[in-house]
Amino acid sequence: NLSNYHQYIVKCHGSTLLPQFLGMYRVSVDNEDSYMLVMRNMFSHRLPVHRKYDLKGSLVSREASDKEKVKELPTLKDMDFLNKNQKVYIGEEEKKVFLEKLKRDVE
Repeated sequence: NLSNYHQYIVKCHGSTLLPQFLGMYRVSVDNEDSYMLVMRNMFSHRLPVHRKYDLKGSLVSREASDKEKVKELPTLKDMDFLNKNQKVYIGEEEKKVFLEKLKRDVE
């Protein structure tokens, strides 16, 4: 539930791989509701983004559309990651920290 999620984010001081929701809003204009979700960016704004993926750990309908792929910085998906034989390289210490966060997040 949302209360447990919030307590967890506070307890780990934001040191998590889970998305951090900062606000959820509903805006009503002319009897039409729009919903907005504000999330914290987990990446440094100082580093340029040369490729981005929306990975969910599933292969079902997980390939970017042709329309998406022609964008200057497309959001690619799980099948695109596999088809391009992509790998993530991190040092041993970063790997340890990453796996600790992942384990803690899924408990």
